[in-house]
Amino acid sequence: MKENCFKGCFCSKEVKVKSCFPRPWKEKVGGARERGKAYGGFTLIELLVVVLIIGILTAVAVPRYKMTVDKNKITGMIPLLRRIADANEIFYLENGFYDTTGTQINIDIPCTPAGSNASVGQTYYRCGTDFWFTFRNQQWVEFLYCPKANSSLSSCQMKGRATLSRIYKHPKPWTSGAGTYGCWWRGRPNEGGCKLLNLK
Repeated sequence: MKENCFKGCFCSKEVKVKSCFPRPWKEKVGGARERGKAYGGFTLIELLVVVLIIGILTAVAVPRYKMTVDKNKITGMIPLLRRIADANEIFYLENGFYDTTGTQINIDIPCTPAGSNASVGQTYYRCGTDFWFTFRNQQWVEFLYCPKANSSLSSCQMKGRATLSRIYKHPKPWTSGAGTYGCWWRGRPNEGGCKLLNLK
């Protein structure tokens, strides 16, 4: 039976037909046999290097991804802000003052009324889960970006991530930058998700 075996196997003596199994040892140089284990896998240093690389990539990629998401959401509100502001400019030319409630201008605001402050002439709207919209007296209209579900207006005003605004062409009292758009990222102009926005 042994003459039917081949290198790397040994034969079972209990059967009349060849039955070959892998040898439980490996050959040393010179033919000596050495019982051994399978070798393979990664060393601890290699694993630590991989973890370090993943950590660096995550630290760079995650903030950039969040900034891109914020920028896309803010960009999506620019056309609506422009339509509301332009409609209120037409209303001003016809009446000599701006609408501070959103009920008199000829435009459908796709947001839910959420209250007002008559003492300062402000009306608030809730737009989805990420935005508040506000008529700021006779001065401007703005979106407050707060990407947190059920965030209150006061919380959004104090801790909001971004403010997107359009100053009226004839603000009362007079405000610098009349007729222009602005974007503030946590109080800083044109930072974070406000970068590269086309606000002209």
